[in-house]
Amino acid sequence: MGSIIVPVIGAIASWFTYYAFGVPWWAGALSIPLIMILSVIGIHATALTSVTPVGALSKITQLSIRAFRGLHHKDWAKFDVRVEDETGIPYFTDSNPNTAFGPDLGLPMTEVLALHGVRFDEMLASLLSKYARAVR
Repeated sequence: MGSIIVPVIGAIASWFTYYAFGVPWWAGALSIPLIMILSVIGIHATALTSVTPVGALSKITQLSIRAFRGLHHKDWAKFDVRVEDETGIPYFTDSNPNTAFGPDLGLPMTEVLALHGVRFDEMLASLLSKYARAVR
């Protein structure tokens, strides 16, 4: 089933670009194998070099998740990270699984939540719901 999806979607996309934008059908059909080849090249290059498209930010996210799990944190933790200017290598300086958390802006966790559009009351309700299910 999965092997039929790419050609079918490719045919639909080629037809759509032909009728919607006037792109010749052969150009749309040619783009499908080229996209697949370039995807394989990109994946291979990323695997060989360990360089991700977004660089240090992606590496910080990956390292933070590994550290969170490795330190057996639960629910949340705050990591302080510094990135070396010349090499772009991130270094962890602190892990705080009991960071200040409350409705007032200015508290680290509340500020981070606000950056992601999450309100304190939403996060609190989510945490309480999680623990209510765990207790049952």
